[in-house]
Amino acid sequence: MKLLIFNPSHDEALASNSPYYYPSKAAQLQAERFAGQRFPWAKEEDVCWTPGEAVDWDAITEIQPWGWDPLLRHQLLRAGAPERLLPSEEQIQRIRQLSSRQTVVTLLPLLRTDVAESFGDAQFCSSFEDVERALQCWGDVILKSPWSCSGRGVFRANGSLTEAQQGRVHRILREQGGIEVEPFYAHEQDFAMEFSYCDGKLHYEGINVFQTTPSGQYLSNLSPELLRVSPDVLAAVRRSLQQHLPSILGADYRGPLGVDMMQQAGKVHPCVEINLRRTMGQF
Repeated sequence: MKLLIFNPSHDEALASNSPYYYPSKAAQLQAERFAGQRFPWAKEEDVCWTPGEAVDWDAITEIQPWGWDPLLRHQLLRAGAPERLLPSEEQIQRIRQLSSRQTVVTLLPLLRTDVAESFGDAQFCSSFEDVERALQCWGDVILKSPWSCSGRGVFRANGSLTEAQQGRVHRILREQGGIEVEPFYAHEQDFAMEFSYCDGKLHYEGINVFQTTPSGQYLSNLSPELLRVSPDVLAAVRRSLQQHLPSILGADYRGPLGVDMMQQAGKVHPCVEINLRRTMGQF
């Protein structure tokens, strides 16, 4: 029997990197919204768990959360979960490292080489001087903290940084060790490819088309039929991901994942973000 968990504070908890992190009000409200509901991916015999509920741990063979992070591991240990069902602290840290936007910067050029009908650049900056050089190169840019949630930690700068933005960049560099900078792309559609990853194999699960706010916050799902990208281009992106992403993930992750993309004039940005967790498209 599997224990399924919806922990929408996952991205925040990765950024905090503390087992004692207290989720934001937004994450709490989202958790309350789905509390007590059967998840669409749950099978008849699965248990959908909310923190605080009693669990017969002897009957549980596997735990499948929305995403693994230090906070969830701590919550499960307090609830009596045996270590055999949990990733180690070292594995959690590796998942956190792989969830950084630095992984996007590593993967993106490999995908761009394979897919002719693609666009997108990104740089991971470890100093303020690196950020200034990226601004000089691209002008209109988006800056993203390595770990953030639903558009928070993401902001735009055009040509130069305001005093407030400079302070924000310095804080992110100090607290998270780096910041991703990429050109701003006016685009037509946001979408994601959904996969499951197990034993070094990336299994394709489908496409999720969605709407976002101007700041990048998720709004709602749309019909996949609305996606205006050639099936051949999508197939090329999928093949490239299945070739390159397993070598980055190795044996350190197992479970669902989504790769966010964007479309402009039929061309694809093949790796805007990588989410080593379930995504809202699965709701």
